[in-house]
Amino acid sequence: MRTLKYACKKFVEHLKATGTKEITASNYWRILQLFIDYLGPEKNIEDITVRNVSDFYRSKPATHKTRKDGTMVPRAETSYLQIKRDVRLCLCWFHEQGWISSVPLPPDERRFLESRPDKSEKKSESKTVKTLKADGCENITPITEPDSDATPVAIAEPPEIVQNAVSEPGMDEDTSSTHLDGQDADTQQKLTLL
Repeated sequence: MRTLKYACKKFVEHLKATGTKEITASNYWRILQLFIDYLGPEKNIEDITVRNVSDFYRSKPATHKTRKDGTMVPRAETSYLQIKRDVRLCLCWFHEQGWISSVPLPPDERRFLESRPDKSEKKSESKTVKTLKADGCENITPITEPDSDATPVAIAEPPEIVQNAVSEPGMDEDTSSTHLDGQDADTQQKLTLL
């Protein structure tokens, strides 16, 4: 029989052994102490139920903190979420150690137990980059590096360079004067350039 206090102490020791800083480990212990005090230090971890955990999450120790003058005030949301996270991590570690048969989490917390696909298992998908040429047509060019096993990735060819210049009306192409500021010399109106 493993008591809650013993199991939580082993969890914190595990955190320290795996490189967790001393201050972080002490914060875990402080939060787990709330859980221990609520359920009782001699509670068998195999007897912890979803109802016990759910009741703890709604209890005063989890939702409120005690000020130095003894008054209770609501915890900040981030503090409350940290309490839930730390208890959840501890219960998951108990399960990983084989100490409990299932993780006793309320339904709204079960989503954290879903396994996430390993990054190496994800299928490599070819990505493409689409740009529009000046004429409005899509411009996609897939390329691969010669010495790479990587999946080809499409990159766009650089768009054609369009000069920001306007010819004055009535002038030949060869003799036109251009205005780089986007204003027509005759009308002094701003032109919209693409």
